[in-house]
Formats: sequence, C-alpha cells, structure tokens
Amino acid sequence: MDGKLIDYLIKNYDQKLIEMLTGKLLGDGNILIEKNKSPRFRFGHTRKDRLWCLTSYQYLSEYIKLSPPKFRRVFDQRLVAGFSDQFYVQSTVNDLYVLLKELWYSNNVKILPFDLIQRVLSPICLAWWYQDDGNLKLKKNNPEKVVISTESFSTHEIEFLKDLIKERYSISFSIDGQKRLVLYDKPSILYFLSIIRSHIVIKRKDIFQNTFAHSTLPSKHRTSLYISSKINFNKPTKEIKKLIHSANNQMYNKLDMEDVYQFYSLNLLEKRNETNSYQIELNKEELSYIALFQNRTGFTKGEAIEYWHHKIIQN
Repeated sequence: MDGKLIDYLIKNYDQKLIEMLTGKLLGDGNILIEKNKSPRFRFGHTRKDRLWCLTSYQYLSEYIKLSPPKFRRVFDQRLVAGFSDQFYVQSTVNDLYVLLKELWYSNNVKILPFDLIQRVLSPICLAWWYQDDGNLKLKKNNPEKVVISTESFSTHEIEFLKDLIKERYSISFSIDGQKRLVLYDKPSILYFLSIIRSHIVIKRKDIFQNTFAHSTLPSKHRTSLYISSKINFNKPTKEIKKLIHSANNQMYNKLDMEDVYQFYSLNLLEKRNETNSYQIELNKEELSYIALFQNRTGFTKGEAIEYWHHKIIQN
C-alpha cells in the first residue's frame, strides 16, 4: 500500500517539493493531527534560526500554501530562562498532508517511511534535514565533528538512515551513545558539507576553507611527509616537488571532491602502519599549494602527495 502512495505522491507533486518536505519531516517538521480536523503541515524554529524559518517558508511557498512565519513564546520550566522564543509556519488543509500522514504516522506516532526516504534522499533533502537537526562543531576554526540529532527515532530507523547515507554518498556516520549520527574525521565532514553546500542557509553549519593567510607561511620550511610505503621514489625531494607543481597546474581549480573522497575512503580512512617518512624542504609556493588542498579536503600533507601521485603518475 505504501508503495502505491509513494508512486502517487511522486507522480502528482513536484520532486523538489517532496525532497524539501522529507528533509523537513526528518527534522523539525510534523503533520499536525487534531481530532475531527484534516491534517496540516507545520514546522518551527528558534529565534536564532529565524532566517532559516523564513527561507524554508519562501521555498515551500512556491509549491504549497503556507501562513507566513509567526512568533510565539513557549514556556518550559526545564529551560534556564523558563521559555523559548520560536517562529512557526503552518499550512492550509490539502490532500497532500493526508498522504503524508499516512506515510509518516502510525497511530498518530511519527515513523520513518523507508521507501519514500530511499527514493528522495537527495542533496537538498539531506541539507534541509541537516539544517533542522544537524550541528557543526569547530575547534580553532577547524571542523571537529558533525552531529545530526536522531535520538527520537528507533534504533532500526537510525541504522536505516546511517546505511542509506553510506550507500548513496559513501559517507560513514557513526552512532554515538546518545543515538545521534556523528562524523568525526575531517575529510568526511568536508565532503559531506561539499555535497549540500549549495542548499545551506545557516552559515554557522558550514565551513568552506578555500583561502588562508598566505602571508603567514614561511619562505622555506622543512617538513615531514608520511607517505604509503607502496609508493617508491628514486629521488624523493625532486619527485615530490614535481608532483606538487603538477597537481597545482592540472587539478586544483577543478578539484573533484567526489573523486577525492572516493580515494580517501578506499585508501586513507583506515589507519595505516606502513608508511615512509620523508624530510623535505618546501618553499612558500609549494607550502601554499599543499595548504590550499588541505583546507579543501582535510588531508594531511602526506595524504595530499598520495592523492596527487594516484591522479598524475598512476593514471
């Protein structure tokens, strides 16, 4: 029965609308169910996320009829202030929400419609869910972890979401002790954000490290590079420097983050013991090339060399 409902939904409503609504219902959205009344769609955000509330309203209003964001103060003695300020948006009555109620609720309790989510978990759906229930933790302006709050879902539902993201985007979230989806390693975080960046409105939930203070780099610096022992250099300094310059000329401006992350997943994600250490003096220009690549990918210097070797020499 659900399969027919989903087919009808996707056939009769705009795909982008279904993706946005699914992201919202995974996050802070819900279907308002009241006795003897038709269901309606609703979502709300705190004062801090008023812009996101307004943006969500504007995008969704292109497809469905919604009331403009309204302010309300919710009193809650569990909070230090004793209340929270929110902006909420509510739809009018429509057959669409009857369909969504059938898919998303069982005995008036929210459940995850696996088949629907599997069909519409696009970057925009992922971005809307993340902006509702996700958080980016930074340490000294470096991404430390991404957390998506999933504690209200069942263990089976959380495992489903984790596995679907892995299958679709090759990103391996963990489940922490609070039943949340978490990313800890920097390359995975940066790749995840690169997928959804064009749909991110809440700036504190993104970090795009495309520049750095070039003037802070020394004119020369001797550094240690830890590179897989599977890669052999006859003249390490000369060959590594050539790789750095070739990489900058050939690929930096057209860096394919999906390709970078695929290489990371296959070769670098698991800890390795078999590496060779190279002590090499790099000039300011070479240090700059590596720093820019590191900012975009989260790779170490040695991992950057390995990726460039894979792309330029092996290919």
